[in-house]
Amino acid sequence: MDEMKPSDLCGLQLADGRQVRGKHKPTSEYNMHLAIYRARPDISVIFHTHSAWASGVISSGVTFKPMFAEFINDLGRTGTVPYITPTTRRLAEAMARKAKSCDTIFMVNHGVLAMGVNMKQAYYRCVVVEDAAKSLVAATIVGRPRFLTPAQGQELMALAGPQHRLKMMEAGQ
Repeated sequence: MDEMKPSDLCGLQLADGRQVRGKHKPTSEYNMHLAIYRARPDISVIFHTHSAWASGVISSGVTFKPMFAEFINDLGRTGTVPYITPTTRRLAEAMARKAKSCDTIFMVNHGVLAMGVNMKQAYYRCVVVEDAAKSLVAATIVGRPRFLTPAQGQELMALAGPQHRLKMMEAGQ
């Protein structure tokens, strides 16, 4: 990702999917991306990854729950979509429905999709998911993971720090 240039990105017309920018062919999942952008006019960027640790945890049958503040502070609303064949209209429709209530989506036997108001926010969400997956695997190897409770998560979100951090991330800082 650190080697990406604006010229590496391609732009598609939201209405009909026609490519309007970039020299590269769009991802085979472009219908999913378009459906999500239509469902979430507040976002500007979608990252869809197949990172090893996150994909492994998501596909293991273990519920991917927060162990650290970053999971709650930085991922936004999270949710899981069961396995649906990639590149299909069914997947695009399911992801668009889930995106209405989630900012980071765990795709069973597939990967992660993170949305944001800018590149930094969407990319950072992918990094946090991958780090959280590594931490969960490490905690499982060493002992038993201790997840944050819903009350602890609500307490974290009520603090001024996470709200300030979110505003900074949305501003691209």
